[in-house]
Amino acid sequence: MCVERECGVYIHRSADHEFLSISNDHSHAANPDQVEVKFSRDKMKERILSETTSITRIYDEEIVKASLSKAAPAIMPTIVEYITYYRADQE
Repeated sequence: MCVERECGVYIHRSADHEFLSISNDHSHAANPDQVEVKFSRDKMKERILSETTSITRIYDEEIVKASLSKAAPAIMPTIVEYITYYRADQE
């Protein structure tokens, strides 16, 4: 799925993340930084929900592993946003 919610484009990939097909038309310019951030957020979410490691440690480790572009951190949620979201979700 495109990171723009209104777009409606779906990209189908294999389990190895190889491109398979695309559905619908992309109605806007691509933003590679948003794609980078989405992949990083998805990895963090998966780890936060499946591990007992602290959210802060997961966040720090994934930021280092991601090797984000210079612009991507500006749109990345902060650790405070992650902690607030996941603590509220558990209550």
